[in-house]
Amino acid sequence: MLPRTLVLVLLVIDSGILVGLLRGGRLAGLRLARLKALPLLVAALVLQLLLGLPLRHVHGTRWGIGSVLLVASLLLLLLVVRANALLPGMPLIALGLLANLLVVGLNGAMPVSTAAPQQAHTHTTSVDATHLGPQYVVAGPETRLPMLGERVGFFGVRAVVSVGDLIQYAGLFLLIQGLMVRGAARRPKPKPSPWATLLRVAWLAILLGLLLQLALLLVAAGFGHVAGSRPLLADTCKTVCWSLLVCVGVALGRVAAKGGVPLEGVTGLLAAPLALTAANTLQKGVAEALNTAGTLAGRAPLWALAIKAAEYACLGLALRWVGRRAWGSPLGHMAAGLVAGIVFGGAFLALTVQSAPTPLPSLLAKGVNELLFPVGCALVVFIAEVLGAHVGPAPADD
Repeated sequence: MLPRTLVLVLLVIDSGILVGLLRGGRLAGLRLARLKALPLLVAALVLQLLLGLPLRHVHGTRWGIGSVLLVASLLLLLLVVRANALLPGMPLIALGLLANLLVVGLNGAMPVSTAAPQQAHTHTTSVDATHLGPQYVVAGPETRLPMLGERVGFFGVRAVVSVGDLIQYAGLFLLIQGLMVRGAARRPKPKPSPWATLLRVAWLAILLGLLLQLALLLVAAGFGHVAGSRPLLADTCKTVCWSLLVCVGVALGRVAAKGGVPLEGVTGLLAAPLALTAANTLQKGVAEALNTAGTLAGRAPLWALAIKAAEYACLGLALRWVGRRAWGSPLGHMAAGLVAGIVFGGAFLALTVQSAPTPLPSLLAKGVNELLFPVGCALVVFIAEVLGAHVGPAPADD
């Protein structure tokens, strides 16, 4: 196996693990997997390693020692797949192995396109490709099924791979995440500590507030209206305070919910007005302490408090509903936040324009805030719960 091909395999494994974690799987599922025919798998891997040795190839012969070792390893891997046929991804792995076995059987070796090694930074000639490995032969006009042979890598990874290899990688990707999800289903999920979940929500909400303030700063910079460092600090304190109190309020209802009582909606209803009032008060206090000149938010009008209360009550209820669905995912949480931002944020902006004339840069910044923050808050709650499920202590094995 060439080094760049090994990098591609590692990327597939890492991607499978990442998707498995996002689907609620656990790494323990890989450890608990019961694979059959392990001796055959070890023997096939040993044969693959032997292909990396400088084995002698006799020119003029159709079959060499490398081709024989490759075919033997493919046959052993097919037996392993047959023994584990019920595992996820195995049909794709079998299809990829059969594709490689077919092209090698028809050509006596794995054909390599003459352009592929050059593009993959592997020097070869049109006469000899055996230094890539004793199982390779340069593709030519007489090559059968050349489309199944080795070609330049895909997705920006410069490795020499075949169509059969890509199909096997897809099967390996499905196998890894499938085993992780199966392992999580067999083991009782540990119940994360409510305080630990709220703590994760808190620091994620602070990060969200900082990122949101950065987005608002970029919008202002686009219009050439960048405030000084002191007003910026006061605005950042307001944004972070708002983000922290609202996200923790919504999460508090989720961790404290019992039975059919929708506490998420109740805590969202109460947290949003309090957070808006506290954020405006903090901004005013920081601005006065820094002796900053400029327009401060002041006390929020009743209609703004009512809209925010309704928005985050509905968002809390929507996250409760999405979280209880089997398809509950980051996209589901983001969709709930986006709908809340469009509906209630649109109403908030319309009333803002009607209540007082608002400059375009300020109106656009408010629009970005109203649209992005509910999405970010929903993601904060989701990520905190995922971290609680995977970082928390795992139950002991029976």
